[in-house]
Amino acid sequence: DYYLAALDGIHPTYVQNIVADRSIPPSMALNIINDISNLENPGKFEMSALETAKSNIVRDKGIIDGNSAAGLLKDKEVLLVAQNEVSLKYQDAVIDYVKKRSPTVMSINYPSLTKDIEFDNVVISHNQKVRFEKNYYSFGGYSYIAPKKLFLDEDIKISHDYGISIKAGEFEPKGSYACIPNHLTLAYAISFCLDAGASDIKLIGVSGIDMEHIHHKDMQMLINILLQKGVPITSLTPSSFAIKEKSIYAI
Repeated sequence: DYYLAALDGIHPTYVQNIVADRSIPPSMALNIINDISNLENPGKFEMSALETAKSNIVRDKGIIDGNSAAGLLKDKEVLLVAQNEVSLKYQDAVIDYVKKRSPTVMSINYPSLTKDIEFDNVVISHNQKVRFEKNYYSFGGYSYIAPKKLFLDEDIKISHDYGISIKAGEFEPKGSYACIPNHLTLAYAISFCLDAGASDIKLIGVSGIDMEHIHHKDMQMLINILLQKGVPITSLTPSSFAIKEKSIYAI
């Protein structure tokens, strides 16, 4: 790897970081080095460029398998809470809903906003996001659902190792991993709920408001696929997406 990097004029610190990262299979290291060699100035080390190159490879790895989720949420109602201002606005209503209905409650990524909600699990699927917010994920006492092979270097408590595969245009829960159309953690979480036998999936904060263009586009693609497949999802807060809505106050 060092030899190839030298041929491509790549700064050796790139290779040192790649070799030291246990979440990167050796077979993927050359792919990352190749991406870095195509940078405008590969001889200058920049951590942001390295993270971008590693993130691209993560998306293209193929199948990262995990353990079967069968029966973990059998016949349970699940509440998936996005971390945004909409969820924060409805936080008190969510707390009341949970008291009355006792669903399994999961946060999509670290619950940085809705801290007053008691979460059964936090769902994460993208190791780069965790690395950028490492201080969040190492503390807080949360139990995580994640593809464990992507987080070998992170000090987080993964309660269930559920795998992931990204394949454009596809959504298919595979038992031990999620085959999803993009890297949205919501897609990964919904796949887990279906594989785990959940009877009903309710969404909080999936509004589409103030989303970056690329994320809005990815979300719309996901919603379209879920609708085509008849996946039982309902938004309990206002949404600009064409999904079934029900007021969280109408308990």
